[in-house]
Amino acid sequence: MSGALLDLYRKDRGVSASVAPKVDLKVQVSGDGQPERVLLIGRDIVVFGPGFKGGTAYAYLTLQQFSSEGDITDLSARDLTGDGAADLVVRGTRHVKSDSGTVDEETIFAYQVTGDTITRIFGIETGREMGSKRIQGMVQFIPRRAASRSTSSRPPDARRVGRRRPTPGRRTSRAAGRGAAALALGRDSQRAVHVERQRVRAERRLGRRLENLGRRVEGRGCRPENRPRRAC
Repeated sequence: MSGALLDLYRKDRGVSASVAPKVDLKVQVSGDGQPERVLLIGRDIVVFGPGFKGGTAYAYLTLQQFSSEGDITDLSARDLTGDGAADLVVRGTRHVKSDSGTVDEETIFAYQVTGDTITRIFGIETGREMGSKRIQGMVQFIPRRAASRSTSSRPPDARRVGRRRPTPGRRTSRAAGRGAAALALGRDSQRAVHVERQRVRAERRLGRRLENLGRRVEGRGCRPENRPRRAC
């Protein structure tokens, strides 16, 4: 049955039988208790199984945020939301055009299979690179005592990106806002909004720092209003 559904996907999407899946997983991603087959073919995530859509159809999602299939480095599965079913974690590199050149963004995206659809539930940028300049962060999935999961995103060493260590007595929330973005995954919409806001703030901070580094390379110097700590 799974072979027939894979052949159906290839026929529908015009994918040659000679194109082998980059990733082939057997894991439970829906609520029926039976393992599904999860494939990464090109830029498509394909899901099918005996208990998925009655075992007669498949679901797929194209990772359009990546320019080519070579930009997708990994697809794995783990339960991030605590509902007992595995979520899909995609790692890859996005290439974004800017006034200073092409910026390579290292990213992580998480997807959940709900009903018969594949939906994105989380995304974060973990690093940026432009030419010889690079900013790197770190993401760690931290299990909680409860059923839910959380992630934290922080630079591996604050001094490497020109940030000072927090001064004793300074508000910890302010220091945490400057040095790291604490992100939480959950099933309720309020937590999802919080995660997205934190991701946007972290991305803006990385963007401002990359722009400052670009000005130095171009010989424009550092303007006082844009000068990061210990960067000039």
